[in-house]
Amino acid sequence: MDEGLKVCADIGGTNMRIALIDRKLRILDEVYTATPKTKKEFFDLLIPSIKKFSGKSNILNVAAAVRVDKSGKVILSWNLPILGVKLKKILSKYFKEVNIDNDAACAALMFMRGKKVRNALVMAWGTGIGGAFLIDGHVYKGQGIAGEIGHMQVFDGYGNDIEDLIGGKAMKRRYGRWGEELHNLARKGNQEALSAFEDVGEKLGIYLSSLIFMFDPKRVVMVGSFPYSWDFMKKSALQELERRGLKKRIKIYVIKDKTFVIKGAYLLDEYKEQ
Repeated sequence: MDEGLKVCADIGGTNMRIALIDRKLRILDEVYTATPKTKKEFFDLLIPSIKKFSGKSNILNVAAAVRVDKSGKVILSWNLPILGVKLKKILSKYFKEVNIDNDAACAALMFMRGKKVRNALVMAWGTGIGGAFLIDGHVYKGQGIAGEIGHMQVFDGYGNDIEDLIGGKAMKRRYGRWGEELHNLARKGNQEALSAFEDVGEKLGIYLSSLIFMFDPKRVVMVGSFPYSWDFMKKSALQELERRGLKKRIKIYVIKDKTFVIKGAYLLDEYKEQ
């Protein structure tokens, strides 16, 4: 086996990607498909997909929209049907070494790669909203669920959190269309779609302001599907940051690369927590 080859997975609430990646972070082969909604269907799809590459590498690194404890058991899962599952134990039947972490944490590792980055806030924004706090060059985990920024509560009288307002699942409910449809309409100049993204940007700016006041990062990094719509949200988001005197305090990185997280997963076994 080529020691530089690793099998990596990016498992999100909408889609999953399993790939064979080399040391130059090139994707040599992959499986890309919609994420099943039931536990049985989830594993019926995942297991054959990873087994396809099991003869190519002893290492499986997984980025997923969940939180796991040190044993690899899923302790938090809002958008995947695997809460309470001993995920590492299951996957270890097929690979000698299995590493699992949150998708935003993997994005943080990728963002750090080759840079002198010590502090940043990473926001994984797609079906849901996850995050990672990069502090002094390390991803802060707390007791295991630190970074769940999408579940900051909103005092609106309805018990909503930020994900309920601007997460991917909220688009249809709040604006009448799914995010991808809104994006395509906005590109064509549709005023309804542009107004929706302006509203999302305003809420994003307020939300980021709270996180900046709390954490004071030098950089905010956005990954996932929503960054592709950043141009439609940018003005209203930055206006909210400017209103609070924060616009010049941070630099926002908008990552438009659908393979960014899975490439970060490649680095999991090389990253050693302190």
